[in-house]
Amino acid sequence: MALKAAHPLLLLLLACFLVSQATADGHHAAFDYIQGLKGCHKGQKNVTHLHSLKAYLARFGYPCSKKHLHDDEFDASLEAAIKAYQINYHLKPTGSLNTETVSQMMNN
Repeated sequence: MALKAAHPLLLLLLACFLVSQATADGHHAAFDYIQGLKGCHKGQKNVTHLHSLKAYLARFGYPCSKKHLHDDEFDASLEAAIKAYQINYHLKPTGSLNTETVSQMMNN
């Protein structure tokens, strides 16, 4: 009798575990593009996935220029948003995507 009651509970626990693992893996993979942006700095143009970084920063309260929100240009407004992010996380405010900044973004 106790086995019948434990069976659904075990299934529920297994389902919760699988969902939490899928969510954690999906979140990390969704931001893998950030790793490829390491070393980017102001003045660069046509940098693949830079528009995604601008959206990421804006979503977390570090807005970039609306005029350049959807392009892949590393402009002054993106540099300012990255500096604000770096200051918030007690990183050296370089405004560029150095190793420390990219690592912090990947861990959020």
